[in-house]
Amino acid sequence: MADFAATKGVRGTRPKATALVLDGGYAISRSGWGEQRKIHNESHMILRHGPFVRAHAHADLGSVHIYAAGRPWLVDSGFHSYQSADRTRQHLHSRQAHNLALLPEREYSPRSTVAIERAEITETVHDFAVLDPGYPGVQLRRRVIYLAGPDCWIIRDTADGDTGSLLRQHWQADLGLRCRRHDRGFTLQDKDRSMSLTWLGGTPRLSRHEAQDGDLRGWVGTRWKTLKPGTLLTAERQNPDRGLTVLIAPNAGTPLGIVDSYVTTSGTVTATLCRGGDAWKVRIEDRQEVVVSPVL
Repeated sequence: MADFAATKGVRGTRPKATALVLDGGYAISRSGWGEQRKIHNESHMILRHGPFVRAHAHADLGSVHIYAAGRPWLVDSGFHSYQSADRTRQHLHSRQAHNLALLPEREYSPRSTVAIERAEITETVHDFAVLDPGYPGVQLRRRVIYLAGPDCWIIRDTADGDTGSLLRQHWQADLGLRCRRHDRGFTLQDKDRSMSLTWLGGTPRLSRHEAQDGDLRGWVGTRWKTLKPGTLLTAERQNPDRGLTVLIAPNAGTPLGIVDSYVTTSGTVTATLCRGGDAWKVRIEDRQEVVVSPVL
């Protein structure tokens, strides 16, 4: 598998699996291994999980990284140095510098174990869920769903047990991307490729912060004590029991269309999606199997 991936299919054996949960703390999901498109254009997601590890670890359990259309889009904050008292290092290691859901008004226990609650893998849906108990009295859940047909992810964050605190999502955009606001989210642009983030249900409060001197938000550590400017995107809502639901889609060729979408007060997500001449109806109920039906 490693040889095949590293050489983009030139050497090694093509893997059969497109999704795996690894004991080392990674859930991995791919659109394929070059069967229908060039292997470097496959969509790829990594979800972090597992126990807190003190040595060399970042506070990134529950975070998501996304690669598609030949480049990374939503990335890790990177590395800075081994100097524990350094302010930049502390920030890059923190939860605030990763693609996570946060309750910024509450105290978080950094030694928490973020456990995989769900890993249902089929040819059409990769469905993962993690539970983060780091906020006392709250069950912070993240569900990450990849839909193979429309080639997109739906990520939903909820905070059961908390009805008043602010719920916020952080998304670190990769270096070199132009991030533009649209009516329900953002478009990340790189030449003829783009990635859209669109929030389903009521649109939360959205903000975009481009890295600037004197503020560590948005910067990415690329090597020893070297930072380069990226963009931090945030979404937040004052009612965390309603959750935040974002649809993330690459648009290298035909863009993904959201014909309609709805999120009920009980957390059921429904949407009709289309790409080219194909369309799908999607239904996601809390802790239930995802239902995807082609529209004929």
